[in-house]
Amino acid sequence: MADGDLNLTSLRVLADVIATGSFTAAAERRGMSQPAVSFHIRQLETRFDIPLIERAGRRALPTPAGSELLRHASRVIAAVDDAMVAMAAFRPDRVGVVRIGAVATACVAAVPCVLRLAREALPSLELVVTTGLSPEIVAAVEGERLDIGVVTLPAHGELLQATPGCEDEIVLLSPVGVALPDRVPAAALRDRPPMILQSTGATRALIDAWFAAAEVPFHPGLVLGSIEAILDLVETGIGSALLSRMALAHRPLPDGVVVRRLSPPLRRTMGRVLRRDRAHDPNLALLAMLIDRELAALERTGG
Repeated sequence: MADGDLNLTSLRVLADVIATGSFTAAAERRGMSQPAVSFHIRQLETRFDIPLIERAGRRALPTPAGSELLRHASRVIAAVDDAMVAMAAFRPDRVGVVRIGAVATACVAAVPCVLRLAREALPSLELVVTTGLSPEIVAAVEGERLDIGVVTLPAHGELLQATPGCEDEIVLLSPVGVALPDRVPAAALRDRPPMILQSTGATRALIDAWFAAAEVPFHPGLVLGSIEAILDLVETGIGSALLSRMALAHRPLPDGVVVRRLSPPLRRTMGRVLRRDRAHDPNLALLAMLIDRELAALERTGG
């Protein structure tokens, strides 16, 4: 075993590679190049003189040693993040206003925990939350009308830093008693198009592409702006609906509703956006860390 202290960034990179199963995806999540990701993994493997990652087809998987190191690294990373939150309360610049934009599902699943932790760390910081559609939020962040956003990726803009946070699966909600396979193909929905949550941009494009790949025309039965309204209509038997697992987080599923996976599976990438020139703002850096941690926790628990 080589001498030398462990590098926290290397441990974060290892966690990202294992979480995403890909050096490329880890590089995107970490905001660095793929060679830089490979360098950090090599540094750890040199440090312990043992392979930590192995290839299985196109996926990068942990070796038994890699899995064991991840178990310890997760505790180290969590402890450091907790220290950052605790120390934020002692900064002289802890007052001010931060404007957060989030899509509806993120407001339900991720933002409440982020707000609670941020208020505990920075009680004098005013947090203003706005809900909206991903394209609107991205444009507002780039135009400095919002400071940070939680959106469906990809998000494009020369001034933007977009960081993936988790994979969110789109599932089908249907009334109890409706005859459908456990894994629902697009063809099974040809004559009963599901309702969807109001969306433009990435999520709607993903849904349209999923139906198009099966050569099934898609025109949603209803487009609604409320998750609660969709659940109520499905429960009363009006029809089925496509929703993300994140939209269902922290809320009980009505007794009359069944959740089924799609075939093939349909997933979207959720993440955060902020301007590159503001990435080192202490308040935004703290919020970005809290958002990243909450999105990662949602992915571990399946939304």
